[in-house]
Amino acid sequence: MNSRTSTIVVIVVCTVFFLTLAGCDLDSRESINLAKSTFEGISKGDQTIANNFDWTTFRLEGNDLGPSYMTLTTDYEKAQFKKALIMRMATFYKTRNWTPATVRNWKVDAKGVESAIVSAEAPGGGKIIMYMQKVSYEKKINRIEHQ
Repeated sequence: MNSRTSTIVVIVVCTVFFLTLAGCDLDSRESINLAKSTFEGISKGDQTIANNFDWTTFRLEGNDLGPSYMTLTTDYEKAQFKKALIMRMATFYKTRNWTPATVRNWKVDAKGVESAIVSAEAPGGGKIIMYMQKVSYEKKINRIEHQ
């Protein structure tokens, strides 16, 4: 192997290494951004964030709501189900003064190949924990817990 080939090999290896590290960091930021934007949307009662959830497996505070969602047969029923849950969470956050301005320190607590757990600190020592899983190449929130 000549000097030029060695240099190219070193550059390629370093580039692959850097991209691997950057990819992991980007994945963490993506998970945090999904959790944070979902929380902000819920806080505003924004129904467009309904697409951020995997409703078929969704759990809220230990309650498995996915099976209830799966029994719904019309798009109208499914839309009403999503709307009601988003409004329920919005009311929960408002009564505790958990707003985008007061909920801070979003971080990835755990990360797998196709999953992540993201949490944030809320006023009064509270905590929001969002679990996400890849569904058809997209991260979706499938569980939210509060402490």
